[in-house]
Amino acid sequence: MLLVLFVASVREQMVTATELAKATATPTPTAIRWIDVLERDGLLQRNDDPGRAGYDDVRLSVRGRAAIYQWLEDCRLTSFFTLQHSEDELGGGRDFRK
Repeated sequence: MLLVLFVASVREQMVTATELAKATATPTPTAIRWIDVLERDGLLQRNDDPGRAGYDDVRLSVRGRAAIYQWLEDCRLTSFFTLQHSEDELGGGRDFRK
């Protein structure tokens, strides 16, 4: 969910709870429960529309955006480390299928 909201924010798009459920292949009631949890944890914000259940706008909070940036940085560093050490750890690049 957080990654979907991050991409939407980069594209300057609004996402509803229903759209977020669909984008994450999650049943809407389950998605709304997770949205509640993530909102409680301060990772996202929601603009409630009482007349349209499931259609409130959802976006990353500042804390949520920072968490995604940190995750992306961790992934970049992990990929770099893996590429730097893979030859030694995998036997010098030999093909073990033979």
